[in-house]
Amino acid sequence: MERVLLAVGFATTGAGLVLTLTPLSVAGTGWTLFALAGVAVVALAAGTLTGLERSVTSTASGQLPTPDGRTGVRVPGEGFDRQLGDLSVGSGDDLDALRDRLEAVALAVLAEHHDCSRAAARDRLERGDWTDDPRASAFFADDPAPLTERFRTVVTGEPTATRRARRVVDELTALGEDEDG
Repeated sequence: MERVLLAVGFATTGAGLVLTLTPLSVAGTGWTLFALAGVAVVALAAGTLTGLERSVTSTASGQLPTPDGRTGVRVPGEGFDRQLGDLSVGSGDDLDALRDRLEAVALAVLAEHHDCSRAAARDRLERGDWTDDPRASAFFADDPAPLTERFRTVVTGEPTATRRARRVVDELTALGEDEDG
């Protein structure tokens, strides 16, 4: 119904512009009324057809349907993305859970990449020499954020821990790709 009203609004606006800008509107002859009525009917028909076509082709919820009608399909990494998104500047418990999750993944990747035990991988992780990226190694070291990172948190609203976690994921992905390649 909103689309129909929108189409009627456009049609009446168009008719008003035609009345204002054309010489036909000066004289009140039969041809003037016929031309205006024709413009209004064409505009109303076009708006109605467009509204009907859109109402048939779009979904009511505004979301695209899933293939084969499946719902609730889990996407790999969705939980981690949600965990990163829920992280706030002062959320200690959330950060601990995220750190534990990333540490478990990091230990597995480092142990496989360096062909070492999990204890040796944990030593690398604690020393911070598992990567050349200082932000990624700072995630596990609990290093305080420098002034530039704190400023970036204020400006962007994204916590330092979230940015560091993303760097950890990038570094672990690169190490995993080295194994595959």
